[in-house]
Amino acid sequence: MKQDMQIVQVNEASDAKEDLLTPVQVNERPYVLAVDDEPGILKSLERLFHSEQMEFHTALGGTKAIEMMEKQTYDLVLSDMRMPDMDGAELLNRVYDFNPESIRMLISGYSDHDLVIKAINEGHVHAFIEKPWNNAQLVSRVKAALAEKKVQTNRDSDIDPLINLFEGDPSSKPGEKESVLVLMESLHQRLPEIWRHSKRVADASRMFADYLCLQNAMQNSCYLLGYFSSIGRLLLSDELNKKKEYAYSKEDKELIGKQYQMGRTLLSISDKFNSIAEALVTLDDDFSEQESQMARIVSVVLFYDKLVSGELNSKVSTVQAKKQLKEQSGKRLDPELVDQFLLMMERRDKGQLKGSVRPISAHALKPGMTLCEKVITSSGQVLLESDTTLTTRLIDRLIDAEHHQNSPLTLFVK
Repeated sequence: MKQDMQIVQVNEASDAKEDLLTPVQVNERPYVLAVDDEPGILKSLERLFHSEQMEFHTALGGTKAIEMMEKQTYDLVLSDMRMPDMDGAELLNRVYDFNPESIRMLISGYSDHDLVIKAINEGHVHAFIEKPWNNAQLVSRVKAALAEKKVQTNRDSDIDPLINLFEGDPSSKPGEKESVLVLMESLHQRLPEIWRHSKRVADASRMFADYLCLQNAMQNSCYLLGYFSSIGRLLLSDELNKKKEYAYSKEDKELIGKQYQMGRTLLSISDKFNSIAEALVTLDDDFSEQESQMARIVSVVLFYDKLVSGELNSKVSTVQAKKQLKEQSGKRLDPELVDQFLLMMERRDKGQLKGSVRPISAHALKPGMTLCEKVITSSGQVLLESDTTLTTRLIDRLIDAEHHQNSPLTLFVK
């Protein structure tokens, strides 16, 4: 029987610190390189793209462009075709060698048409811009290409764990991976808000599993379980999916209560998802030691995200969310994992998770790891200082210290 939960409604302002499940806002301005042998054309392109949200660089000729690419990765390279030191098609072939993921555009006159078509057919040129170009259309095409590249990059990061699951496995059935990809894309397209919630939970679950020093296979499983935690919503009506949990009627609750069983049915298209499908149906259960580790990890993250996103009630601050998470410790959620999650949050708030800072046991240490904090014994003795790079001798010393004090040391490494 589920525990009754009292969700506290607060009117206070959100915490100033960024929340774990809120995507980090970083400078994502793409890098663009324009290449031509005429300084006047480069100047006009600089003026044209000056106000756009991108880092726009220019290179006078192919040789200079290669020098610049040795120091900087460019998301898009725009090159003139006819240049004395190296023609544009040859340059873009070199760009491909530097970075196959870059977008490569060729500017050319009509007389170069056959050469351009040949370059496109060889696969190293994505598009060509015909001279004389229209300024507005040129800017539009460059921006559209960069936007599509960003979408594709995000999508690739979503499906990497899925590809890892199928890659190199001869037992995979024809069309099996593609069917699962269709499910992922359907959630994204039909239920974008619920997809964003699932994506946050997936990313944070993988982060949490990494923090707990779990193996990559378990990290990927936690990611996929988080990602598919709402997949059963595809079988519910759009009207119901638009409602928040606090606004459900009795009938709504009965239908929503079946979403995890529905999700398990959808995931039955692949035997590879058996463990994830079985974990899925336990996400709404009270805490139990018999519940799988991945389900207990994702349950903590899932509950926290519902609090801060306002799914359970009006949005609460991260301070209140952490308090209410603690209240569910041992009831709905694994108490040990709640404590670890809150510790991870605290360390993140202090900026101590950069560089994959994580707790670890002495026996799991490896030479080359760096300590992020002083190592202090239970008696208060400082064994090693922060920023110490571990060697085999130092690791042996830490293992001996744990043995002598008969309890684990608190170790954080990166």
